Amino acid sequence: MTTPDDRRRGAGSTRLVAVTVRRTGGFAGIPRQWEAHPAPEDPILPDLVDRCPWEAAAEPRAPAVDRFVWVVTARWEPGGQQRVVLSDETMTGPWRALVDAVREATAS
Repeated sequence: MTTPDDRRRGAGSTRLVAVTVRRTGGFAGIPRQWEAHPAPEDPILPDLVDRCPWEAAAEPRAPAVDRFVWVVTARWEPGGQQRVVLSDETMTGPWRALVDAVREATAS
């Protein structure tokens, strides 16, 4: 398994190929999913991924009524992957910036 430093832009042969955001729960319980595939020369999404505290993300508590649960997955070439499960309460700071960027890229 690679470390966060191994995945940084320009380190070895790794390259961010996709970020997937899946949202479940909420009032209606309808899942939604967004996926962004950054261009190799685009630094924005890889930089946002690097800013997120992947190892420090705590497992969410039991889902609260009518709240969302977010699953964020970053896939790296040639085969690395990071995945985290977040609650609405922990969807702040760099996580919010990353999720918003993925949703915006998907809407384009």
